Amino acid sequence: MIKKYLSKKQFILVVSVFLLILLAGIYIFYFPMSYKADPPITIKIAPGMGFSQVTDSLIAKGIPVNKSLFKMAALFYGAEKRIKAGKYKIPGNLSYLDILDYLTGSKAEKSYLIDLYPGISVNGVINRLKGMGIVNDSVFVKLLSDTNYINKLTSGSKSFEGYLFPGRYIFYKNSNEKEVLEEITDSLFTFISGIKHLIDSSGMSLHEVLTLASIVNAESFHRSEMPTIAGVYLNRLKKGMRLQADPTVQYAMPERKKRLSFADLKFDSPYNTYLYDGLPPGPINNPGKDAILAVLKPEEHKFLYFCANPQGKHEFSETYSEHLRNARIYQEWLNSKNITLQ
Repeated sequence: MIKKYLSKKQFILVVSVFLLILLAGIYIFYFPMSYKADPPITIKIAPGMGFSQVTDSLIAKGIPVNKSLFKMAALFYGAEKRIKAGKYKIPGNLSYLDILDYLTGSKAEKSYLIDLYPGISVNGVINRLKGMGIVNDSVFVKLLSDTNYINKLTSGSKSFEGYLFPGRYIFYKNSNEKEVLEEITDSLFTFISGIKHLIDSSGMSLHEVLTLASIVNAESFHRSEMPTIAGVYLNRLKKGMRLQADPTVQYAMPERKKRLSFADLKFDSPYNTYLYDGLPPGPINNPGKDAILAVLKPEEHKFLYFCANPQGKHEFSETYSEHLRNARIYQEWLNSKNITLQ
């Protein structure tokens, strides 16, 4: 049929061009590329990542794909919409279609979306990651007590408490424990880099900011209250008053209690801000960005005291007599609910 409209030379030319395109396609899509991968190159594909982002990730890791040709190969292979989220270990010298076969097959390490909530403790982080099979328990715990490693990742702290930044993360089953810790701490320092000017003008070190923010986060999960609470503690520090923060006592004690007794407030620990002046030695949890910003942008007021109220928030007062009245109302409410000392 085609010969009917083409001369013999034209027909040969068309067939030759077609064969050249076919051979070029076979060469491009099936022939191995030359790149080193010893050990295999690790590629992480996050949920919702677009094809162009996947391509950029491959190039960034040293796999020399051409964007246009790789997209053409994906269209040819029907793979553009079939790439699966996960972590892949890509060996060296694969073809375009070999790589697409990896990214669309069952070779990915399963990914887990995990939320670390503001105010979570280091032990809470351990339990969440361990419970999901993301880390090896013994290896992870060992790293969390490695003082040299802690010092390196936190820029001088003796503990990871306060430096494991709350947020949403994607990890993988049996992830490298160091990668996990470094990603979480890197997130903190990325956030901090954007507010360094606030820290510099606060008169506090980063460690002190995180310490006070952890107390604020322990006192309230309500963002609207955090700057007010931060203002109270800063007012007390300026006046040379002890912080007298219950969460610091609870952190120091072997077991957490719903209500502290007067005897508990005498529990001897440098973290007990009823007994010792100033800030405790370090954070008592891992504060979120709202608590950190509250410390750096506190509400200016004259309050020196605050007390929980039955609505789950707090009543603030300037004088001790006002505070005692608020505390009495709250204690009566706790008694009415049979919330007793433990």
